[in-house]
Amino acid sequence: MTSSPTEAETALPLPAIAADSREQVAVMVTRRCNMSCAHCSVASSPSISNEPSDDELIRIVDEILDARVRNIQFTGGEPMLREPLLLRLMETAQARGVSSSMTSNGYWGKDPVEAEEKLKALRKAGLILLTISYDPFHEAFLPIEAVQNIGRAAEKQQFTVQVNISRLRNDQDLDQIVGPLEELDCVELRFYDVQPVGRAKQFADEEIRSNLEGFCNACERAAISDDGRVMACNGPAYFTKDDSPLIIGSLDNHTVGELLDLHAADPILQTIRTKGPLYLKETLEKLPEGSRFPFREEYHGLCDLCLHINSDARTCEALREHLSEPREVAQRESLRLLIQKQRIAGEFNRTFVNRAGITRILLDASIPGLLPDSTGRRSQLLSRPDLDWQQVLRTITGNGLARPLTRFFESPDVSALTPAFVQDAIRNASVAESVKLLEVKKTLRLIATCLEEAGAEAVLLKGAALVVQSLSDGEAIPCKTPGDIDLYIDPDKANAIQEKLLENGFEGLVADAASHHLPPLRKGTILVEIHVRILPEFWGLPEEAMLKKLITVSGWEPFRVLSTEGFLLHTAVHTTSEGYTHGLKTFWGQLFTMKSAGPDSIDWNLLRKWAASCRCPRSFWIPIQLAAYELSFPIPEDFLEDAPRGRRQDKLLGYASNRIYSTMSHSEAGFILQKFPHDLLLCDSPGGAMRLLWAEFSPRGIARRFQYIREIGWGAYFRSKRDLAISYFRHLPRLLTRKRR
Repeated sequence: MTSSPTEAETALPLPAIAADSREQVAVMVTRRCNMSCAHCSVASSPSISNEPSDDELIRIVDEILDARVRNIQFTGGEPMLREPLLLRLMETAQARGVSSSMTSNGYWGKDPVEAEEKLKALRKAGLILLTISYDPFHEAFLPIEAVQNIGRAAEKQQFTVQVNISRLRNDQDLDQIVGPLEELDCVELRFYDVQPVGRAKQFADEEIRSNLEGFCNACERAAISDDGRVMACNGPAYFTKDDSPLIIGSLDNHTVGELLDLHAADPILQTIRTKGPLYLKETLEKLPEGSRFPFREEYHGLCDLCLHINSDARTCEALREHLSEPREVAQRESLRLLIQKQRIAGEFNRTFVNRAGITRILLDASIPGLLPDSTGRRSQLLSRPDLDWQQVLRTITGNGLARPLTRFFESPDVSALTPAFVQDAIRNASVAESVKLLEVKKTLRLIATCLEEAGAEAVLLKGAALVVQSLSDGEAIPCKTPGDIDLYIDPDKANAIQEKLLENGFEGLVADAASHHLPPLRKGTILVEIHVRILPEFWGLPEEAMLKKLITVSGWEPFRVLSTEGFLLHTAVHTTSEGYTHGLKTFWGQLFTMKSAGPDSIDWNLLRKWAASCRCPRSFWIPIQLAAYELSFPIPEDFLEDAPRGRRQDKLLGYASNRIYSTMSHSEAGFILQKFPHDLLLCDSPGGAMRLLWAEFSPRGIARRFQYIREIGWGAYFRSKRDLAISYFRHLPRLLTRKRR
C-alpha cells in the first residue's frame, strides 16, 4: 500500500472543519466479488486476489474511530465474502458508539433461513442501514428471490432495506425487478444512472444518460480503498491518477483524520458537493487555463464530467486558487448549510421528495399557471435516486391522472429521467383512462336523458363535475378520469330517478344504502351513486346554502355543479372523512376548479363563513392548510389566519400529511383502528364527540365494523392489532423519556 504524497497532501493546510464533515466514511473491505457485473465502477470480479489483511483493516477502523466518524459504510467488491472479519469490525465500531452500514449484492439471501440469520447477526453487530445493489446487471448472476428473501427477513425484524437499481437509457426490463419487490413495505428503491467509469466504459455513449445538473452526494463521503488510498467518493474515483484532487492521499503518509480534514477542506471537492461538476466546468471556461483545456462536446453524466476536469493537475490548481477567493468560499458555505437544512426537513429530504415534492411537480405539470413555476426543480427532483418511481406510478394511475400527465412524461427532458417501465405503464394507463372517460360521458348522457324525462335536475359532485366542466371548456386541460359518478338529487325525487335508471338498463347492486346516498347502481364498469345529502349529516356542511349557489355548465343541462367555494369545501371535508386517502385526486380537482374560475373570482369570505358553520371546521382546514403550505396553492394569507391552531391541529396536520400523498385504501388493515381517535380529535364540542361515539358504536356502526373484518379476514385484523401494539411498546421508552424531561 505505498504511494507518493500528492499535491493535495502537501499543499493544503489543515483548517478547522465543520462538525458535520465526518458523518460517514466508506471502507472497501475487499475489491473481490463473486460477480462480474458489466457496470461495476471498480471492476470487481472473483479473480481479484489482492486485498487488505485483517490487521490492516482493524488498524484502519481504529483510526476512523479515533477521527470521531459517526458511521462506517462497509463496501467492496462484496464485503460479505469476509463475513467473520466484517462482523468483528462492526462490533469494534459499535463498542465505540459508531454505527455501521453496508452495501452488498445480496448473494447470501438465496436461502430464506440463512438470510434471516445473517441479517440478525449483522444487526446485532451494529448495522443500521443495509443497501442491496440489484438490477439487470446483477440479475445475470443472482435471482430476484434472494433480494426478496432479505426483504422478508427485514420485514420480520422491522428493518428498512434500500435496493439500489442502476439503469441505462434503455431500461425496459426494470419492471421485472421492481414488480417482485413492490409487496415488501420495508424495501426502499433508489434509481441511479450508470456512469461510464470502471467496467462501465464499455457501454456506448447513447446507452448512458447525460444528466449534468445538480450537486454530487457521493463526494460528501470519503472512501478508503483496498490499497489504502483515501478517495473523494466511493467507486468512480478508484482508477483516477494520484495527482487528481479526487485522490486525497495515502494512509502510508497521513492518518485517516488528516485525510478526512483534507477531503472536507479542498475547495474543488466542496464545490462538487454544493454546486456540482457543471459549475467547475463553467468556472474553468472563464479562466485563462480554460482556453487550453480540451473540453469535449458532450459528457455522459456527472462522473464523466468530474473525472475529466479533475484529470489535469495544472487546471485543478487554477480552479483551486479561484475557488479559494472569499466570495466563493462564502457562497459554498451558505449552500452547504442550506443543503444540510433541506436534507433534515426540506426539498432534499426523502420524505418531502416522495410526498409534497413530486405532488407539486405533477400538479404544476398537469394544471400549469397557478403554482410557483417548478420547471427549474423538475430535473433536480426527477433525477434524485431516492425518488420512489414505483410509488409515483401508483399515485398517478391510482388517482386517474395518467391521461393529463402523458404529455408531460413524453417531453424530452422528463422522459430522459423517467424509467422506461414508468413511461410504458403511464402510456398504457392513459389509453385505459381514455376508454373509461368515453364510458363516463356516455353514462352521463343516459342519466341526463332520464332526468329530462322526469323533469328533474342533478348536481354533479367531485370527479364527475370536473368532467363536464372540462368538456364544456373544450378540454383546454385534459381532465382526470373519475372513479365513479356521484350526483345529488332532491330527496323527494331521488327514489323515482333511481327507479327510472333501473328501467333504462342500470344495474342495482346489493349493498346497504348509506345515510347520505341510495344503494349504488352500475352501468357497464361505471358505478353511480345518487346522493340525498352531499355528505353524511355528521359533518354538518351548510348544504342548503351550497345548493343555492350552483353553476350551470353549457351543453350539460340538466346537470349543475357546485360553485368553486362549494367544491373546495366539499372535497376538503370529503378527503378528511375518507381518512386523507388519494390526496392527489383531491388536490388536482381543487386546483382545476381554481384555475377554471380564476383565483381572484373566489369569494373567500363566503368560504370562510361556510367553513365556520361546519360541525367539524378542522375537517376543512386540514387539507386546505396542507394545500397552501406544502403545495403552495394560491390561497390568501388572511384567509388562512382563520385556521385552528395549537397542538391538536399540529397533530392532525402531521397525521394527514403522512397519508394524503399515498394511494392507501381507507379500509386498509389497521387504519380503522386509527380513524376513530383521529375523528374524535376533529370534534370541537361534546355534542360532536357524542355523535361520533353513536356513529361508531351504534348497531349500524358495529355492523359496519364486522363487515370490514369479514372483508379483510380475521387474520389480517388481528395482525394489524398486533403490529399496532408492537409499534406502541417499541416507542414507549422514548415517550416516557420525553414525559420525564
